[in-house]
Amino acid sequence: MTDSEDTTEDVEEQQFAPDSWQAAVAAALKDAQARGVYPDVGPDEADQGFEAALEAVVERQDAAEELASADAVEPETEPVYEAVDLSEASDGDLADAVRNSLSHEPEVARWGDLWMHESKVAKLSRGDLRRAQEYVDEHGEPLSDIELVQDLRGVNPASPDFANERFTVNYRLSREVRDFEYLGTSKAGLWATVNMPTVGTEKRKASEIGQDYRFLLDYRTPGEGLEEGIIEHVLTFYEYQLGVLPLDANMSTVMPEAAFADQRAARLTMESPQTSETVTVELRFPTGNRGGYLIGLEQFFESNLVPGALLTLEATDDPGHFILEYFQISGQDRRLLHLEERKNRYVYRPTTFYCGLQDDMLVDENRFPRLADAAPLDERTRRRPEQVVAKTFERVGENIGTADEPRYLAMINDILAAANIERPISAELLRDILTGGTYPEFSADGDEEDTFFYQP
Repeated sequence: MTDSEDTTEDVEEQQFAPDSWQAAVAAALKDAQARGVYPDVGPDEADQGFEAALEAVVERQDAAEELASADAVEPETEPVYEAVDLSEASDGDLADAVRNSLSHEPEVARWGDLWMHESKVAKLSRGDLRRAQEYVDEHGEPLSDIELVQDLRGVNPASPDFANERFTVNYRLSREVRDFEYLGTSKAGLWATVNMPTVGTEKRKASEIGQDYRFLLDYRTPGEGLEEGIIEHVLTFYEYQLGVLPLDANMSTVMPEAAFADQRAARLTMESPQTSETVTVELRFPTGNRGGYLIGLEQFFESNLVPGALLTLEATDDPGHFILEYFQISGQDRRLLHLEERKNRYVYRPTTFYCGLQDDMLVDENRFPRLADAAPLDERTRRRPEQVVAKTFERVGENIGTADEPRYLAMINDILAAANIERPISAELLRDILTGGTYPEFSADGDEEDTFFYQP
């Protein structure tokens, strides 16, 4: 018997755990013995053979462990879904959810509240787009989608294909942002070319007005309206000067929604039965850091109204047309505040007006005499509502302190009217500034309701 055979018998005589490396070595030796006869070798050669067999087994074991490790895959985490009781959701909530979901689908085309798979929308050639641009430019004013479908696509409103053609024109032109701008509503298309003039004012940039109204993004609860489709609004000095109206929570209840997510503005008309005129205005939609507003009423306000005027705005069956009315009264004479732009100073001038007022927002000389010859606030101060409120206390409040340590007292209605000379500040924003605790320089009078102090 050779040394290798002795070694094999020794290994066989021992009992090893089935999963141990010793058992694996024994199995390998037994397998090798079964396949052939070992020649007689010396002790050193026998040891080398045993070591080689052992290394082969160890390598096989390591390879098996690596393979097992590579095959091991972490199980995927299943998404967690939140159960929602749809029975408690309103129709508006459900519509918003569907609209939000569809708006994130790149293969879904949208115009207003109409949706279509993008592959089903007819294409417009570059020639079609060029003719549309030239056609709008020739007219020199925005044109309706109905006109474009009839005159350029040759499809009559009575045709069964008209609705699809209308969707096609509105959707395809909305993709050509370098040449066209959509100024319609979610239900009535209106198209201009990008080089057409916008409705605005020369007194203040549109972006700055949007920044002035930024606070509206945080106040979205409408008050009680007169009835559905009609709202009341009291004109402020700021609005009168610039010919604007805020797209606040109340105004939003009657204004149309944007037809496209990135729509800048909608062109609207406002009809005044008292003056028998129709005014073209633009509704500037809010963005991420700018509030929305209506602009284009500067001349109408100057000719017919004064700050403090009470007006109503009523929606019609046409989503782009509104009825603008005010209460007419017999003529009244007051010395009202005006801005002398050449001197950049506020002055009081005799003014005759024929519109009904809310006296709380009227800015006349008897109420605020110290505003005469005051200069408008600098732009840095105007951007901070709390600083405008502080300056307003100094302008119209009563100093009950000393010259060295002033302490101003004022009624909230006076602060509201005078602060709106410089920038828009709603009653809700003003009350939050005065009572919210963020600005400790303001405090309430515990004895008199709606009376406040400001101590610099």
